[in-house]
Amino acid sequence: MILGMDIGGTNCRIGEFIPPCGVVNFEMFPTRKVFSSTPPVKALAEMISDYVLRHGENRTPKGICIGFPATIDKAKTTVLSAPNIPTLSGKEIKESLFALLGFPVWIERDVNLLLLHDLAHHHLSADGTVVGVYVGTGIGNAIFIDGKIYDGKHGVAGELGHIPVKGSEVVCGCGNVGCAEPLSGGRRLKELQATCFPDTHISQLFVSHKSHPLLLDMIDTMALPIAAEINILDPDIVMLGGGVLQMEGFPIDLLLEKIRFHARKPYPAQDLLVYLSPASQESGVIGAGIYVTKQ
Repeated sequence: MILGMDIGGTNCRIGEFIPPCGVVNFEMFPTRKVFSSTPPVKALAEMISDYVLRHGENRTPKGICIGFPATIDKAKTTVLSAPNIPTLSGKEIKESLFALLGFPVWIERDVNLLLLHDLAHHHLSADGTVVGVYVGTGIGNAIFIDGKIYDGKHGVAGELGHIPVKGSEVVCGCGNVGCAEPLSGGRRLKELQATCFPDTHISQLFVSHKSHPLLLDMIDTMALPIAAEINILDPDIVMLGGGVLQMEGFPIDLLLEKIRFHARKPYPAQDLLVYLSPASQESGVIGAGIYVTKQ
């Protein structure tokens, strides 16, 4: 029994991974239901134990991998910062959870697991340099080099949403001023809906207003950090996804046009290889399962 779990700012997802790319007994529930009053590691253990009791049929799990919307230390034991789930920030997870569950635990940044799933979905190799950019509430970024996750010195490489933008005085969720993320992620979209398009549900913004200058400017701003990473890494593959890009009516062709406009000529702009992440609630869980099989 291989378990995968994807913890999001809004929803948690868990399931049993069936190789090579399947999942059974998939469940999803509000994140606040898990992290309400009980200490976070204990709450996770209780939720996972309950799942195993209901679906395990007396099988001992080989292990579980959990993806967090957070920065994770290089040793993959501790959540360093989780702006959307503050009670997790600074918490040691791996060994504490193992002590409570009795089977192996791995933790990772959620975007790394999403990229594992998306490469498998498209039957692509992780060899060479592969980047994944996932625009949701924030901007998630995964970097694989020669099949390995690139973590950097502290484990926090790839925080693409925190590239500084000159002239911005917006305070980011990370505490810095002028990050790209508040200008081009889901929070910006929610802000625009509330202040400029109050009569349009946020899910319909691109359907009804995709030609509006404010949304066009947001798309161009979104392209800047993506193009910056492409110019630095000259990747073999770029994967694009996330809830904002998968919204109805999102002008993906315009985003690709802006990315290529800002990418250096002739290369890497000329033969940039871009794939789109499939819209699925199960992607992070499957990616987590794939991660366990590689351990």
